[in-house]
Amino acid sequence: MDGVLKLKSGITIDSLTEPRVTVIVTTTDKGGLTYQEEFTLSVGTVQITGLQFEENKAGAIIGDLSVIDSDLSGDITYTISGEGSENFEVVNGQLKLIDSYSANFEVLNSYEITITASDGTNEESTTYPFNVVDVNDAPTSVSLSASAIDENQFGGIVGSLTTADEDSGDTHTYTISGDGSEYFEVVNGQLKLKDNFAANYEDKNTYTLTLTSTDSGGLSISTDITVNINDINDAPTGIDITGSLFVNDGVTGGSVGVISTIDEDAVDSHSYSISGADASSFEIVNGTLKLKNTATAVSSIQSTYEISITTTDKGGLSWSEDYTIEVNVAPTAVTLDSMDVDESYIGASVGAFLVFDPNANDEFTYVLSGSDAASFEVIDGVLKVKSGTWLDYETKATYTVTVTVIDQGGFSLQKTFNIDVNDVHYGNPYHTEVQSDFVAPISDDPSVQALQWTYGGDGEGSLIFVHDNDPNTPLVITYSLIDSNSVLGDNYDDGYDQDVYDNRSDYSAEWEAMVVQAFEYWGEVSGITFVRVDDNANMCGDIRVGLSTGDFGGAGGWANVPYYYQGENNSTANDIWIRQQYDPIVYGSVYGPLILIHEIGHAIGLAHTHDNGYRSTAEENTNIYSVMSYIGWGNFNNDDWIDFGYEAGDWFPAYQPMVNDIAAIQHLYGMRPMSNPGPTTYTFSGPVYTTIYDTQGIDTIDLSAYTINTTLDLRPGSVSYIGTNELDFEVPYGNRSWEWDWQDTGFPLTIEKGTIIEKAVLGSGDDIIFCNSANNNITCGFGNDDTYFIGTNDIVYGGNGYDNFFIDSFDFGLIDGGTGTSVAGGEGDSLYFFGVYANQTIDLRSFTDFHITGIEDININDGKATILQISEQALRDLEGSYTRDIDGDGMLEIVHYIYTYDDASIDEIQVNQEGWTLVEGLVVDDDNVYEGYDYYKSSDGTIWFAVNSGTSVVEISALGAKNLNTYSYDGSTPTAAYNKDIGDDDTDYSQPNQPRVVNDDYTEHKPVGPCGCKMCKTTNEIDGEQSKEDFPIVDLDQYEGPIVFPDITDYKIQTTVALDATELSNILLEELTEDTDLLYFDHLPDSPVSHNSSQIISHNNLPKEQYELLLNYEEIIHLEILQEDLIYTSELG
Repeated sequence: MDGVLKLKSGITIDSLTEPRVTVIVTTTDKGGLTYQEEFTLSVGTVQITGLQFEENKAGAIIGDLSVIDSDLSGDITYTISGEGSENFEVVNGQLKLIDSYSANFEVLNSYEITITASDGTNEESTTYPFNVVDVNDAPTSVSLSASAIDENQFGGIVGSLTTADEDSGDTHTYTISGDGSEYFEVVNGQLKLKDNFAANYEDKNTYTLTLTSTDSGGLSISTDITVNINDINDAPTGIDITGSLFVNDGVTGGSVGVISTIDEDAVDSHSYSISGADASSFEIVNGTLKLKNTATAVSSIQSTYEISITTTDKGGLSWSEDYTIEVNVAPTAVTLDSMDVDESYIGASVGAFLVFDPNANDEFTYVLSGSDAASFEVIDGVLKVKSGTWLDYETKATYTVTVTVIDQGGFSLQKTFNIDVNDVHYGNPYHTEVQSDFVAPISDDPSVQALQWTYGGDGEGSLIFVHDNDPNTPLVITYSLIDSNSVLGDNYDDGYDQDVYDNRSDYSAEWEAMVVQAFEYWGEVSGITFVRVDDNANMCGDIRVGLSTGDFGGAGGWANVPYYYQGENNSTANDIWIRQQYDPIVYGSVYGPLILIHEIGHAIGLAHTHDNGYRSTAEENTNIYSVMSYIGWGNFNNDDWIDFGYEAGDWFPAYQPMVNDIAAIQHLYGMRPMSNPGPTTYTFSGPVYTTIYDTQGIDTIDLSAYTINTTLDLRPGSVSYIGTNELDFEVPYGNRSWEWDWQDTGFPLTIEKGTIIEKAVLGSGDDIIFCNSANNNITCGFGNDDTYFIGTNDIVYGGNGYDNFFIDSFDFGLIDGGTGTSVAGGEGDSLYFFGVYANQTIDLRSFTDFHITGIEDININDGKATILQISEQALRDLEGSYTRDIDGDGMLEIVHYIYTYDDASIDEIQVNQEGWTLVEGLVVDDDNVYEGYDYYKSSDGTIWFAVNSGTSVVEISALGAKNLNTYSYDGSTPTAAYNKDIGDDDTDYSQPNQPRVVNDDYTEHKPVGPCGCKMCKTTNEIDGEQSKEDFPIVDLDQYEGPIVFPDITDYKIQTTVALDATELSNILLEELTEDTDLLYFDHLPDSPVSHNSSQIISHNNLPKEQYELLLNYEEIIHLEILQEDLIYTSELG
């Protein structure tokens, strides 16, 4: 009622007679659908919520207790009675099993328990049946009915499996694990071998397996069992006879070999029988097959015997084999299928021996003898270079070895072979083809000696690659690039750098181009032919270049030079390893080119400038002289060169062999290779740090693009500087690697010691030029320029600016001061007669305007008594542009200044008898007339000269001499003659703006460098020198051939142009003539590829004979213009 199951009103139930009531409850929904469930109700005062519990569960809770009798009140206590009640208890109103007990369904599946409730006064009891719920029990054991099986039975049954389990009727499955379990399976409760496997006692006689039985509820048990394999008799499977099947010709009773049976049963015994066509000739005695003592082998009668041998084991199983026994005779001939071998390969194969022998199945051994036998060995019939050694063509080209061939019966044959060694121009991963040794003579030149790599810093020879044995052929050195797939030989180890070699990396195309360029640079100056080869398992270069991510220990890279052990040439020898970060794609190319050039220098024999006991001078301990120095980097001071890719602070190193490197490498290898044999123009426009190496031709340095002050020294071996403060530069103060300071300087440009540059074109800065001993042709350009050592056949164009010309000898070709800086003020170009001249007399009258032109001033203040002879025409021929109103008449007069300064008392000016007069009383205004000068005018007053007051001026003629001032002496001995030698000093005349020391005694002339005078040139022949008469009208150089810069546009074109007088005049009026056939060198950063600029400039130089011809317009000249080839630099140049 109202959802509560109740007894009907008036109905009672007696628990004694009806302890349980079963009712069926039916529920019906509104749709008429029903559900029924049966319930059993306990009748009694004591009620419990549960009547069953699971087995195997200690302390299981059965249900909550309560009472329904109003007579019982207060605190109720419960007691339990009945069979098995000792396993039950009431805790906190709950009936449960005691904690130490769990029911077992298979032992007892129900309990009848009476529960009594008491409040201390009244008590009531109710009896309940409790059922134990059966749950799955795990198996308790697995057994196997048998544990052994015979061998050789495929799929053999071992035995039946039985599982013990409390749950009767449970089912079980089996799995197998353990060693060899893959050969077993359980089928229908039986453990057996798989059908495709048979056990073999001789291979394995026991198997230890783990059997796991799992019941239907997923519970399992595992047991280890051992299956034994029973040994049964196996049949023999073969017969073995030691040695080859032969008997020697002519031998009676000869043995063939010891006979044995192949049988899996190790302890079996066997008996033998012989059958077949020739069985009667053989017997087996003590296990040896032999001819009977009555039988003799005669090959000419019978060359083979046919028999069959049967072996029978103790179980009666047998095996038979047929045999052919040969009669052995001696070999008849031996050949070698190859008589040559490549040098440098460790253990290289020469060829295979082919032995001719009547016995088809003979076997041979080889014994080598003779003087070269120690270099060879025979392995499997192949003649090879002995393992661990190699042959060297340069040491020995032919080897002789004698081979003795011995057959299986001891018969032998001997033959001698000559082995030719092939000369190869590459190495292999195990050996470098070209060796290094300390055999180069020590140079007398200290600059070269400082770079020679000597043994331990001392010794009679320095390290070089040893030439091949033909001195008439050039040295060929191969190189290759190591990558991550390259092979390193077993002996590739210098003892402590293995991490570098184990972490070699691949390289970029940019790095590859740098390496190729670096070897080209060295090849062009050394005469060595560098050839690139592949780097693989069979070949590689004598020099290998590798990048690595390994630990360099703080170094940027190194070359493995065989240094500490003389003659050491393992496979690391001369190889170069560099940090992978110097690959341009990783870090950029700032340091990569220099370290490449530097390390290649080591590989081919150059030491550091600070090695060998610090023999280098402090001045030459720099990259300016040698890339082998640690000193000589510069960084840019400003952003002026940003168009060339350089900003302030960018580093700027040398990228090519420099002047001392070239001298040293040519000394080491004795070659001076030809370079740029034709006329070559070296045009620069940007940052430069290089050395010019040129062996022939009339050559030009073109610096016309620069606007900065430049010092250009054309003397061989010299250093020039383009600019003065472009770089903050490492300048050495000592000859150790750390002894340097920072100093501002220009871009270094050096000229190799044997290179003669004849011509130069300067830019618009204030430049200093030093001529060499060749026929120089100098165009100074704009700016105030100084030109020193002007000598034989030299032609110098001053151009615009205040220019000074220091004359070494009077036989120069032409000095042209050029145009003034202002029309009104003139220019002030000066001649300096500071050279060595006969009798200290300078006769300006011997020159015409074809020799000297555009000059305003003359300097003879050299500390020596000097006579200067002039005339009105000589001064006019100077064609000076300095004009002033000297005498105040309103007219401008041409005036030339002659400077004697402190030499005024010993110098003398001699003028022709032409009406020269000293003009006195002039007004000094420091514009037209200056204090401290005497002014002299010509007879017509149109031309003047001024000289420091106190200088003797004498008019000379055929009739005698006349003083023109009070300081003069008109006797037979001029003033200058009395004052010789008073000016001796030690001034450094090689420096700009310094007077040159002059000796009176002509025979004591000892210039510091080539001065170009006739005395110095009486026995010297200068490369490419020619007289001024040889210069063409328009002199544009022609170039052909390779130079030391990256890439060259190599061509030559000759064109002929006819010009009329007007065109010729226009050419002369322009100091600078554009010519589209010349390109500047550009220095472009961060690229191994060469580039050229678009700026185009050239200069035309005209000897004085042709200059005169053009001035007079006497005829139309046919001009031949030689178009110059183009040369341009790259980042590496």
